[in-house]
Amino acid sequence: MLHGKLYKSRHLLPLEIRTSQHSFSALPQAPVKANFTKVLATRVVISWQHSPDDNGRITYALDCFRCKSGEDEKCKEACDRQVKYLPGKENITGLNVTVHGLSPSSFFLFRVYSVSELNQQENNKDNWNYAKVYVKTKGNVLS
Repeated sequence: MLHGKLYKSRHLLPLEIRTSQHSFSALPQAPVKANFTKVLATRVVISWQHSPDDNGRITYALDCFRCKSGEDEKCKEACDRQVKYLPGKENITGLNVTVHGLSPSSFFLFRVYSVSELNQQENNKDNWNYAKVYVKTKGNVLS
């Protein structure tokens, strides 16, 4: 059962949510040192380290966006539906995800989010804390 008040501001959400077991007062900080650890033509591995405030109750989520170029820092086009995420795209407890089904020789932005119960109160992921990883896939499908 959730209790508490929700106060929104444009850049920071000083919120407090209480459950029977835990209390959260702000959205979790972004994970650190997010990067790609393997890049192939249609697959990448995205890795990160725990959020500084991860006390075992935070999970992670990943979003993929297609970019027009390497200079396109405002990538907003969601990746194709055939893109697959292993072990998944949400409720990730580990520190890496393998993304399959990407287009060769293409630019992508990956957002790695830290997620707690408080994120459920903010539907706009643009307001969540996240780390960015820009990747260009290789051109040769055999690589």
